Amino acid sequence: MLHLRDHNSIWIGLIGVASFFIQSDCSAQTPTYRVWEKVEITLQSQKSFDNPYMDVDVWIDLQGPDFQKRCYGFWDGGSTFCIRVLASKPGMWTWNSGAYPSTPGLSGQSGAFKAVSWSEGEIQDNPCRRGMVRVTENGRAFEYADGTPFFLLGDTWWSLSTFRYPWYEDDEERPMGPNAGFKDYVRYRRAQGFNCLAVIAAFPNWSNDGKPARIQMQDGTILRAAWKHPATKSAKDMHDEDGNRAFHFPGKIPGYEEIFPDVERINPAYFQNLDKKIDYSNSHGIIPFIEVARRDIGQAWKKYYHWPESYSRYIQYVWSRYQANICLFSPIHFDTPSATISGADWNEAANIVIDRYGHPPFGTLAGTNSNPSSLINYGHVDKARWLKFHQVGNRRTHDLYACLTDIFYTEPAVPGINGEPYYDGMEDAEGGSELAALYCRSAMYGSVLSGGLGGHIYGAGGWDGGMWGGNVEEEEKNHIWEVIQWQSAGQMQFLKKFVLAEGKTYQDLIPSKDLLDPNQSGPQTGNIGWAFCARTPSSDLFLLYFEKECPRAVLSGATPIRRYSTRWFNPKTGKWIIRDDASLNSDSEGNIPLPPFPGDVKTSSTDWAMQLKLEPFSPDEKILYKKVQNVELKLHVFYPENHKITDQRAAIVFFFGGGWKNGSPEQFYPHCQYFSSRGMTAFAAEYRIESKHGTTPYKCVEDGKSAIRYIRKHARELGIDPTRIAAGGGSAGGHVAAAAGTLQQFDDPADDASISSKPNAMVLFNPVYDNGPDGYGYDRVIDYWQDFSPLHNIDESIPPTVVFLGTQDKLIPVSTARKFQKLVEDVHVRSDLHLYDGQPHGFFNYRDGNNTYYIQTVIAADKFLVSLGYLTGEPTLKIQ
Repeated sequence: MLHLRDHNSIWIGLIGVASFFIQSDCSAQTPTYRVWEKVEITLQSQKSFDNPYMDVDVWIDLQGPDFQKRCYGFWDGGSTFCIRVLASKPGMWTWNSGAYPSTPGLSGQSGAFKAVSWSEGEIQDNPCRRGMVRVTENGRAFEYADGTPFFLLGDTWWSLSTFRYPWYEDDEERPMGPNAGFKDYVRYRRAQGFNCLAVIAAFPNWSNDGKPARIQMQDGTILRAAWKHPATKSAKDMHDEDGNRAFHFPGKIPGYEEIFPDVERINPAYFQNLDKKIDYSNSHGIIPFIEVARRDIGQAWKKYYHWPESYSRYIQYVWSRYQANICLFSPIHFDTPSATISGADWNEAANIVIDRYGHPPFGTLAGTNSNPSSLINYGHVDKARWLKFHQVGNRRTHDLYACLTDIFYTEPAVPGINGEPYYDGMEDAEGGSELAALYCRSAMYGSVLSGGLGGHIYGAGGWDGGMWGGNVEEEEKNHIWEVIQWQSAGQMQFLKKFVLAEGKTYQDLIPSKDLLDPNQSGPQTGNIGWAFCARTPSSDLFLLYFEKECPRAVLSGATPIRRYSTRWFNPKTGKWIIRDDASLNSDSEGNIPLPPFPGDVKTSSTDWAMQLKLEPFSPDEKILYKKVQNVELKLHVFYPENHKITDQRAAIVFFFGGGWKNGSPEQFYPHCQYFSSRGMTAFAAEYRIESKHGTTPYKCVEDGKSAIRYIRKHARELGIDPTRIAAGGGSAGGHVAAAAGTLQQFDDPADDASISSKPNAMVLFNPVYDNGPDGYGYDRVIDYWQDFSPLHNIDESIPPTVVFLGTQDKLIPVSTARKFQKLVEDVHVRSDLHLYDGQPHGFFNYRDGNNTYYIQTVIAADKFLVSLGYLTGEPTLKIQ
């Protein structure tokens, strides 16, 4: 009898590397295990059942540090029931068992174990010791439980559970050939950087039995749609090394008792052999992605058994069996909608598992093979409540990748992967050839940059099978031991190298193919001529991929008027290429004409990847302008393009804000870079501040005047017109600039007083220019405020001025700004005032992200300088 109830608990797949056994005798010494290591609790039923698989639910209530959940078990043959668990944190863990129906030996048992941590060296040896794979906080990618990125690099070993991937008890290393075994294949793929194997737990209805590979009843019900045996054209055998199959025969379908098994009588011996392979994979840092069955069992199962509960029972069996391994789960291998039931039917069965038993207790994530995407086949997580990541697959050309972009924009966000992309040897490419490897790389890079940030699953063997088909028969064209050595698999690791070159930053990428023009120069259904792009939200990193036969492109969406470092990446060799044109400048609209491809060709003769990284604002030079005792003060210089000392450029020097106490010249690097791009020589000046030098505001002004004097004195060697030097600054830095333009005192005695320290124009951002009793900093300059306050020292010698202020500035009232403007205009000097409604102090600063007010104020400052003859033409920044 089948029992499915709502136990009001959560059960998530557990993570383990080795199996251990705890008996219910608590008098023994408490055993010790490692965190994230499989712990197996075995219980012996003292009651017999007609069908233990169907008739009994068994569980333990597990409690440990920050953990309290019900964990379900499974029947493992005879009177044995197992519950596999693990510790997610170090400490003491205790459990109490239960069963339905209540059963002596299964109910009322208890035990405990202790968990300790792995050493860092042990974790480095095996990444599975980092814990269960989970979804990153932003929902776009995977990571281990300790926060280390997990970028999935998988291979398709669908028939891993069978004799086709032979299990040898010894650890002898066998060469690639007919005698190679499962362990040899695992070692080979691990050395290539693979960290995941996609497997189907069981093919219950397949056998090389002399019957056709595809069997259909008279009423149209599909009993099997199998891969053909190459010699007999019957179905391939899918038993294990001992001849076991997943379910027992005879079955219940009249007339087909030896074709379709009794799927309510499971064979634990088959799964016991599979356990060895799953455990071995984990012990070598490999995560199995376990799909419980292939879709061609669906029609007969639904027609002849209690659907969906019967199939839910099977899902629950497999998931509970491997919940303490580091795994991924799937309720079905849905590679095509033909010869099966609908996605809605499969979805109904999988949802019952969650509704009745909860999600796997230790966080095992579930996705599924699909065609063309799990989003289309099952809907999003509101409809597929079991689903934690999406997948696309089974269409072999680059037009499939758009399905990953659709997945990327679902809410709530979940990771996406391409789980069955182009397989080496399909389409028009010979297996193992350069062309087939080229197409595989299109699938790798095109899928990830289209939004598949979870990673990628590889496949090889063409339509014949190879790895994915488990080809071992002599008559096969492509055998496992041959296909595993094809060159395309060795190039998978380079995908991870490229994507993770900037660490976790890849997890924030946004698919942005349309930012490349052109991006579709090849046929719709192909693997040549398309280009792909992904970028970070702030456009500080772009990753690009160009298939073969892509023309040279223009990239848009970059930060305007910025410099990007670039480097090409060879996806065939994993080598970075840095060329002479390694820096590119974006224009005023954020466009970057990309350079020719390596080899200086305008159309790619092979595929290439490329990284563009926003360079930090950086001066071209730092010049010592003043030394006071041990303190060296420098001007951070940004030269215009093609600068020469014979030039007569206008110049601008900026002073940073920070209340005369703090701050850094870097505040005005963005302004300096912009104005240098417009043709001025721009400086960001250091000056002494209280927090660093223990100085008073008095010294800030002294240093500001010294900086202007230095620039004017050395104008000829700097290529500067000494009559066109503007001073700018923000807040206290605005005071320093305004003080230089108004105050007669506060000169450094060491300066050459014959050289004027007065700027020829001022560009002031929420400046501190009232230091009187009602102004800023009065208590710090009380002894000399009348001589120190620019507002109180205005005369006809003040240079033309532009001021930018937010109306919600709590330090500089609008009334002060209006008063300053009036006093300047009263002496017949130009004074422009720009007010920004609702903006606070510091609103003008450059920030990563929204730079609306930086752009607006810089444009206004640009126009002001154009009107004075310091610049020509229109501002190159655009209001966004």
